[in-house]
Amino acid sequence: MKIKIVTQTGSNFPLDEAERLGITVLPDILIFDGVEYKNVYELTAEEFYEKLKTVDKLPTSSYPHVSDFVDTFVELSKDADEIIFFAVTSKMSGSYSAALTASEMAREAGAQCPIYVYDTLQVSHPMRLMIYEAYRLAEAGLSATEIIGKMEEYRHKMGCYFILGSLKYAKMGGRVGVIKALAADAMGIKPLMVFDDGVVKDIGIARNMDDGIDKVIAKYKEEADFSQPVIVIHEAAPNVAATLESKIKAVNPDAQITIDYEGPVVGMYAGPGGGGIAFVKK
Repeated sequence: MKIKIVTQTGSNFPLDEAERLGITVLPDILIFDGVEYKNVYELTAEEFYEKLKTVDKLPTSSYPHVSDFVDTFVELSKDADEIIFFAVTSKMSGSYSAALTASEMAREAGAQCPIYVYDTLQVSHPMRLMIYEAYRLAEAGLSATEIIGKMEEYRHKMGCYFILGSLKYAKMGGRVGVIKALAADAMGIKPLMVFDDGVVKDIGIARNMDDGIDKVIAKYKEEADFSQPVIVIHEAAPNVAATLESKIKAVNPDAQITIDYEGPVVGMYAGPGGGGIAFVKK
């Protein structure tokens, strides 16, 4: 069967890779001071963090326009047996609901094949790893329902831990109290975060960035399937990424490592300066 995979830029799936593999990536919308940008297409991650450093109020984000969903589904259906849309976690975004609505509208507009909308309960680079796996399964000849069944198991194998460079942006977004943020930053304390069950959770603190990196690497050493790829994530902090990469190699010399920016969905609250990893668990 010919299966077309569709996702959104909140997955951080690289556009060049998407083009090579025939995967469609719809742009999420970022809004800075009332001005809309198509995430990645009109505002790269590097540009996003530069703009973020200048704001007094956090930008907002939204899922792709419903018309983009509908037009894409109808067009792809002309040359596909099935379509699967991989949505950012429904616990953080309205993408899943919007895509479901759009799939019905696409059918009414003449879409010629079944359209499946899947809630990954992930975001960013763990979601990217899921899409790579879904593509591999499609290439192996599995149907859309079989792929989705495999994803139900695979998404629980996603590991994602990261350290915030500061609580400044979380405070701006109302995710933490002012006093707590100021005290933590003054003492150099770095929150340790995990992406789990569709949401970002605070799981501890580190004395400083080096301590935070060591804690993240300990999670990788304990939980990761060393035969699978690992993505080193950073928020405009290449030095953090370089340290994470070297420590992963020390633990797993044969690690397949990719280094990339954290995208805006998480990055607007994390802010510049932090980093982490996404990997497949044992």
